[in-house]
Amino acid sequence: MYGSIRLRYDGVPSFFDNHTWRRYIELAEGNNTHSIITYDRAGNTLTQNFNILKDSTPPRIVSVPVPPPLEINYQDSGSGINSAVLYANASVKDTKWAGSSQLQYTGTFGQGTHSAVAYIKDNKGNIIVHPWQFDITNAGPNLNVVYPLNILTFTQNASISVNASTTAIGGIYYEGNTTLPSVGNTYTLDNNSLNILNIRADGDPTANETNDTVITRWVIRDNTTPILNVNRPTASSPIVVKAGDIAPITFTYNEAYPAYYRITVYSGATIIGQTTTPINTTGSNSIVGSGNHQIIGVSNILSSAQNGLYNVNVTMVDLAGNSVIVIPPSPNTTNTIKIDNSGPLFSNTSPGNNAWGTPTQYIQVYITEDLNAAGVDRNSIRMYLLGESNSSGSAINVEVTADLNVTPYTDASTSGYMVRYKPSWPFEDIERINVTVEASDKIGNQSSQSWFYNIWTYSPDIDNLSISVNGIKENRAKEGESVKIEFDVKQCVCPDYVSLPAQHQNFNAITEVTISVGKIGQIVYNADPNLSDPSRLEYNASRSNLGGVPASITVSHFANGGGVCSTCSSPAVQMELYQYNFNGANAISFNVPGYAGDILNNISVTATNYGSWKRTNSETLYLITTKNKITQGGVVSTYGKYSWLPKFEGTDLSIGRISKEPVGGKYQIYGKTNDAHRIVPVIYIDGTGIPRVDESDTSGDRIEIDHGKIPLIFLRGYSLDLATRQNTIEKFSLENPIMNTLPNDFPLCVHGYFDTTDTLWTSNNFMLREKQFVRIYEKRGNVIINAPEADGGPILLIRERRDSFNNLLSGIVVTTADLDRYKNNRQAHGQNMHSGESYEDLARNLEENVIIWSCGHEILID
Repeated sequence: MYGSIRLRYDGVPSFFDNHTWRRYIELAEGNNTHSIITYDRAGNTLTQNFNILKDSTPPRIVSVPVPPPLEINYQDSGSGINSAVLYANASVKDTKWAGSSQLQYTGTFGQGTHSAVAYIKDNKGNIIVHPWQFDITNAGPNLNVVYPLNILTFTQNASISVNASTTAIGGIYYEGNTTLPSVGNTYTLDNNSLNILNIRADGDPTANETNDTVITRWVIRDNTTPILNVNRPTASSPIVVKAGDIAPITFTYNEAYPAYYRITVYSGATIIGQTTTPINTTGSNSIVGSGNHQIIGVSNILSSAQNGLYNVNVTMVDLAGNSVIVIPPSPNTTNTIKIDNSGPLFSNTSPGNNAWGTPTQYIQVYITEDLNAAGVDRNSIRMYLLGESNSSGSAINVEVTADLNVTPYTDASTSGYMVRYKPSWPFEDIERINVTVEASDKIGNQSSQSWFYNIWTYSPDIDNLSISVNGIKENRAKEGESVKIEFDVKQCVCPDYVSLPAQHQNFNAITEVTISVGKIGQIVYNADPNLSDPSRLEYNASRSNLGGVPASITVSHFANGGGVCSTCSSPAVQMELYQYNFNGANAISFNVPGYAGDILNNISVTATNYGSWKRTNSETLYLITTKNKITQGGVVSTYGKYSWLPKFEGTDLSIGRISKEPVGGKYQIYGKTNDAHRIVPVIYIDGTGIPRVDESDTSGDRIEIDHGKIPLIFLRGYSLDLATRQNTIEKFSLENPIMNTLPNDFPLCVHGYFDTTDTLWTSNNFMLREKQFVRIYEKRGNVIINAPEADGGPILLIRERRDSFNNLLSGIVVTTADLDRYKNNRQAHGQNMHSGESYEDLARNLEENVIIWSCGHEILID
């Protein structure tokens, strides 16, 4: 297979009728093999193969042997030989028909130079007229024919003047199949006929055919214009194309000697497309395309052509100069070409833009074009959905093209399709659905439309979320501190749609509430199934590992909707409000467990109602747990639990001065916002005692331990000699005293790896650690330069326990190397910087009991 293309169809077919498909395909000379594969909506296929022979090549002359006998051999590799005629000195000597390959004459000729012509025609009307001369015994006198110069001449004139010269003593004689010249060398031509002209130089002896030279010319007098009929387009069946495209024009002609045809697309004096296609040229000894043929010609449409209706005409000229121009199907027909540069139109969207829809409502749109436009391409229709949830930025991002219900549609002025999509699942917890539809017409004009609608559901609402630690509104707590989470859950219920008990307040509008606190744990409340009492949510101890307070929450019921619920049904009925208040004395309360660690815990509250509809809070709520928390001078500082970050003058900076934002994109370690690297600050204290911290952005002028970046000389302000501190990383076995010092280019939070296979250690228990960065305290005149101590610590610790067969039973890896489990190290365009590196997938392959401390982010692999 050399390639495939998609066909387009005429009209707007349904799925059940027969319809015509078309595609303009240029054919190569010779056999063209094509396959048409038809698909139905179930994926079944039908393949049909066919061959098309394009034959615009005349028969080929194989050989012309030296006579006697007079002979010519020929063949045709296309449509095959139709007929052949052999002429000698203007007389017919042999005639052959279909399938022949040789013309031959075994008769005798007198002494001199004779003329032979072979007329050979194939089954597609391609003709070759092959002239040659041959000598018998001796050559005749010289003969030079200046006009007609070629074997074939076409003219509308009644006569032709021959221009020839010779040195023969008998002069020149003219012979032919028609009237002899009436005056001198002027030869009278039969109308609409082949005139075969012998020009004879009369040698010695004169007045006979011995020792003569003969040259033959064929002159066709043609006063008949070609017969031309344009089949498509017509006023009732126009062709639709776009600017810069081609307009295929189908026409039929009958002409023995066609020269060229020209297709013109125009409106008044404005021509937007004109293409001239040659068939035959003057002076050739062959004719192609002779006879009755149907042509699909093309006109190249200007790329600047504007939308609108245009006329088309076809002109055909033959080799004699006769011409005909046809405007299909008569000179009074116009507007047969339409330029369409616009894609399909979208209308009747449902739900409409910014309207309200239900979670399972059909999404519908009409995709149409004008009746006389190209028509919508069914196969180009695409639909994409993007859902915005109440609890996250995006919850649905999916193409639903395969599940569309596409139905042909036609009205008085347009045709196209009605496109519908039925959600395969309810859009739970979705606030808004963005719909994008794309489509093209059959000539490739594309268009798209996007709109959104809001989801109206019976899902619960979660409001008024807040968090406090030890009674203070904040979101940082150390281990052991008391945390309270407050919120309200509201549910509107329509009495016409739900079967309520006699006492409406006994209905369990909410069946479950789950509060998830990051990796610390969850708290679950379930509805009391006893419907004899007002609805109540009870603490589920078997599914909770935090909390226990409050033990239960009793519903607040408002038959009048409480100012929250609207009406429903028709006629309108007031919806009733069921509200569960987890606030004040009923706030969720728990103590931070000792295993919490230094981590950001996102808090989510999910409520499930009587119909299993769910809603998760859309408000951002989080709790940062830390090892310790100290308040000094009104400033609250938090400190981490697993930290080898610097100390400054005895103060444990731990995870540093964290900002008021959660861990992640806005988390601040010691230094700059978003900087998760261990930068050792250099502090200058001048004579006034006012310190300042230098955090230079100059890549070669900063002390950044975890990147192994320690310059030889720190040049900012005053020079610090750091050459003795270049090698700060060392590796050693936990079971033998071998120790190696490593260069600082070993990557910790950068993108590389350390291969432990070259250590020659027999045990897998080893550690890679960072040496202590010793404090610098130098006095330069009135200035004190102070670089704080940075404690060393493990960078990579691997401990394994294996059985006697060396099978791994358990393993622990503790590292500051950035394994990038959450892909936080990415380039601007999202490319993972660790692509192809040896530990790229390491974090995903670790055992479940592995704990990783990675560049200020503790990761628990679960």
